[in-house]
Amino acid sequence: MPGASWSADGRGRARGGLDVLAEALAAYAALLAPGDVDRVAHLLRAHGRAVPRTWRGGRKGYGSALSPRERDVVGLAAEGLTNREIADALHRSHHTVASQLRSAMKKVGAPSRAALVARVTAAGLLDDRR
Repeated sequence: MPGASWSADGRGRARGGLDVLAEALAAYAALLAPGDVDRVAHLLRAHGRAVPRTWRGGRKGYGSALSPRERDVVGLAAEGLTNREIADALHRSHHTVASQLRSAMKKVGAPSRAALVARVTAAGLLDDRR
């Protein structure tokens, strides 16, 4: 096969196939064929090739930063409210409040609710709350 890279260890055929898939990925992307791009990208990732993921719209995540909702929940927790009281104040389920607190704890590396409040307060993340 022209252009394929072969190696003495017997994996050259696989590497050559991955190169062909990478070329197909570029061609599908140029044709604006998102289904085919996803399928080929999935195959390449499964074989260890790094393929960047494309953002197709929708809400972007906050990554390791607290979301505005998480900051609201942590702010009320800092005032000493329970999950149910926070849920009532923000008109959401106490399960949602618990989930947002867990997410915030994970993001700041806090092992407890008290540590979460302390770390967020020390970092000044509650200062710009509404």
